[in-house]
Amino acid sequence: MKNFLPLILTLFLASCGSTVENTSEESSDNAPTYAVDFKEFSEREADCASEQCTEVKIVLPFLKGGDTVITAEVNTDIEDQYRQLIRSRLPEPRSTGSWESLAASFIEGYELFKMEFPDDPTSWYLYLEGRESSIVGDTVFTVMVNDSEFMGGAHGNSATLIQSYSLKDGMPIDFVERYGVHLKEVAERKFRAHHSISINEPLNDAGFIFPEEGFILPDNIGYSSKGLILIYNPYEVAPYSTGTTELIIPISDLEARSEAS
Repeated sequence: MKNFLPLILTLFLASCGSTVENTSEESSDNAPTYAVDFKEFSEREADCASEQCTEVKIVLPFLKGGDTVITAEVNTDIEDQYRQLIRSRLPEPRSTGSWESLAASFIEGYELFKMEFPDDPTSWYLYLEGRESSIVGDTVFTVMVNDSEFMGGAHGNSATLIQSYSLKDGMPIDFVERYGVHLKEVAERKFRAHHSISINEPLNDAGFIFPEEGFILPDNIGYSSKGLILIYNPYEVAPYSTGTTELIIPISDLEARSEAS
């Protein structure tokens, strides 16, 4: 996925210090040492005595140590993505200002809603929690964000957002560019096996909503300790009731396909 926001308009992974089979990012004994830390922030509506108050909770992952230029570039990109995620939920979208002011704008949106619908008993929430983010194989930083919101309606929405960064240059990793058509081929086999769909059965006949051209990769792909993780969030290729589809592809599967072609 190119950034976190597109998924939200249609509705970042692994254990810290773990290693993956082979991320194709070769490690070096002289490589800079990075660590992951988190900034936390929360804000609740004023004068709310209930346990269920409108609130915003943010857990922002960030890099420490290593190459200072790469660390700064990655952290800036992550913060920008977080701001965009909040911005998309504000009554008057903006991405500048402190976390406090952005959270206050979200709560203001709820207060405006209550002025229009005073009898609505529900409270709103927005949780952006990147606590599962980690260094993978020493050369990749994978950001995993659990994004949950309720802003009225029949139910809340939740999604898992993923982005892997190369610690060689600080750039987001393009998995299609890295693994080519093999990634799509292996992913489709995994998807069909996960949902018990035969190779000849049209995916949409099994209740999915893929485009006319057929199977597509999800917006959220990243390295994890188990391999490549692919997540289809609710509404992406299936109704809300289907929930989330999480696939794990061992890196060896992708490399074997590439070597055979």
